[in-house]
Amino acid sequence: MQLRKPMLIPAYPGYVVGLILLLIINSLGLQAQSSPNVHQLFAFNCVTKGPTIVSCPSGGEPSRLIQSADGNFYGTTSIGGTGNLAAGTVFKLTPSGQLTTLHTFIADQSGNYPNGANPGGVVEGNDGFLYGATVTGGANNTGVVFQLSKAGAFHVVRARGGVSYLTFAGDGNLYGYGSDASGNISLVRITPSGSYSVLHTLTLSTTGIYAAGLILGSDGNLYGTTIDAEIKKITSLFRLTTAGQFTVLQTVHYGQFLVSAPIQSANGNLYAGLDFVVQPNGSLLPGLLEHNLYGAGFQLITLPYGVEQWVGEFLEASDGNFWGLRGAGSLGGQGAIVSFTHSGAQLQQINLGGYGLMQASDGRIVGLNGNEIFALEPALPAPRPLFVSPSPASGKVGAQVMIHGSHFVGTTAVTFNGVSASFRVLNTGNIVATVPAGATTGPVEVTNAGGVSLGGKSFTVD
Repeated sequence: MQLRKPMLIPAYPGYVVGLILLLIINSLGLQAQSSPNVHQLFAFNCVTKGPTIVSCPSGGEPSRLIQSADGNFYGTTSIGGTGNLAAGTVFKLTPSGQLTTLHTFIADQSGNYPNGANPGGVVEGNDGFLYGATVTGGANNTGVVFQLSKAGAFHVVRARGGVSYLTFAGDGNLYGYGSDASGNISLVRITPSGSYSVLHTLTLSTTGIYAAGLILGSDGNLYGTTIDAEIKKITSLFRLTTAGQFTVLQTVHYGQFLVSAPIQSANGNLYAGLDFVVQPNGSLLPGLLEHNLYGAGFQLITLPYGVEQWVGEFLEASDGNFWGLRGAGSLGGQGAIVSFTHSGAQLQQINLGGYGLMQASDGRIVGLNGNEIFALEPALPAPRPLFVSPSPASGKVGAQVMIHGSHFVGTTAVTFNGVSASFRVLNTGNIVATVPAGATTGPVEVTNAGGVSLGGKSFTVD
């Protein structure tokens, strides 16, 4: 990236306080919390000859993991596997670290990849299948969208790809970044049967076009960011409804630029990584953009890291703090996992490079470092369910109700105004439950190892 002179911004008191506390802690040689240890769950072994990778029998270069309703982790490797010109795998990993390869992307006798090659991650649908997209292969070598059962049955959903950052919405369809008829980067909908619709085309001059990710918000809408303001000096945080209505919530002009996908905090607000470019006499500190779901409430939280050290990827864990990644620099070529408060004060630093951090249902922070999958031990508290919302919001006893939210893996109970219901966890964001006999109008609550959901929305019993 070419670095240009940044736009000046005012200092924020939260950062000043956080930095003073950090300096005091460092001067005393103390840590804000006891630092967890790094435990290796699995390592993909690749055979090399000099700097060249010769083979990776179980795959190599793994992608971000998801945790499924069955409690296992699922992910992809972008290269390797076993078979003719193997070009990536889909795998299952148990919480104890046992890996099973479910599918390998291989070439046909002509060296082509009709079923795709170089996959880029998976998501779990309400139907129990995994869905994902490959980077190459397929009908025009731009990849495919695929469906995979947890037993390994593979099906091409869409033979023409060019799709990334797939996310399921409450309507059961996939949403992500694709292209329109002219090849422009667009927000698209893909049904499980393969129907493809362009909902909105991104533009350089008003939104930026380089995708960073897409998430499903607690209100049922999708939220995403564009990153890298190099060409037209604009990045943005936006909302997309499942009907296709597109709204820019925050435009960030160059000098500042967004560097990560958004996340939604337990407080309901959106956060995204924000960085600054270098100026001749130094640099401004990177941080987080904070924004509510409704187009107002913009705030900037600065972090005590140098420009080009802040990777921007982060999550909010069950301890109420953010956990993120910083790059090399003052660490002498080694990255680090860091935790910090909502005001930006650093709490911990673990000198380990990584990416793809997530929190599992048992509270462990799980991530990737090259060809290694690791977990931080001891675990944090298990994350409690969030944003519990029944759909529809009313029904009779015996009716089936979809419950939307997050952190549903490991759910042990669902209640309708205190009355226990039968249920089935579909994925981390969806549960299907039956309105129980004796239920009356009141809140729907979900319980897991982390506790009971707070502020569940009310359900009306007809």
